[in-house]
Amino acid sequence: MSTDYSHLTHIKSIDELHLYELIPTVVWIFDLDKHGWWWGNEAALTFWGLKSLDELVNKDLSGDTEGARDRMLQTFELAAKNGLSIDPWTTYPNGKPKTLYMLHRAVLIGPEKHRAIIAYVNEQVELGETPENLLLVEAMRYTTVLVSTFTFSGDIVIENPAATEAYKHIIPQQLGSDKNAFTARFNKLEEGIERLKDATEKRVGRWTHVMKTSEGLRQHTLDIRITRHPLTAEFLMLVTEYDVSELHQALEAANHAQIE
Repeated sequence: MSTDYSHLTHIKSIDELHLYELIPTVVWIFDLDKHGWWWGNEAALTFWGLKSLDELVNKDLSGDTEGARDRMLQTFELAAKNGLSIDPWTTYPNGKPKTLYMLHRAVLIGPEKHRAIIAYVNEQVELGETPENLLLVEAMRYTTVLVSTFTFSGDIVIENPAATEAYKHIIPQQLGSDKNAFTARFNKLEEGIERLKDATEKRVGRWTHVMKTSEGLRQHTLDIRITRHPLTAEFLMLVTEYDVSELHQALEAANHAQIE
């Protein structure tokens, strides 16, 4: 399914960005379709240890991992849906790791309307003595398993890139009053409502359902657990999804072969 980005701001040229130079903190625009920077303010050039905008635009990113590219896409999709995203990122200016909080807005840029994100660097993250926690977060981002956390009202708290890609066509703000971000994933709404009811009553387990993904209808096994928000102590629903479509197709083919 294609996603409509017509609601995003279109920045036609860098000539429209002169006021951004007045911002004292780091701001840059990253072009997803060419996987490189399109623009950065003076603070951004200082951050990367560069002397000119050309150096930033032509910075070699050929060594970026597929996981890093996937996360850029997830950030764009989330910002396009929600208007703004904020989370920690680890960058490597001059080859040294620096973890920062970044705010992102999704935009379209240039005459070809490339997908892009404006990054506003907020503050450095204090890792304390437990950087292992950040490694666990990074692992969740790069796995192909779909991982999402929801409130008991069915609203998304956070999801990994695989989940964002699978359900990028679902815009929570555009859903009717009978649906929420969780139940809208189900091919049969009543099944989503039942699973949400189970979670609110602290019933956990595994169920297999047909889900409406960006690639069409797929059979997913959902592992639903209850967790708590580390800052607010609010109870949340942790949903891990495994695509078992091929397995079910193989089982059905085997059954048909036995019958024949």
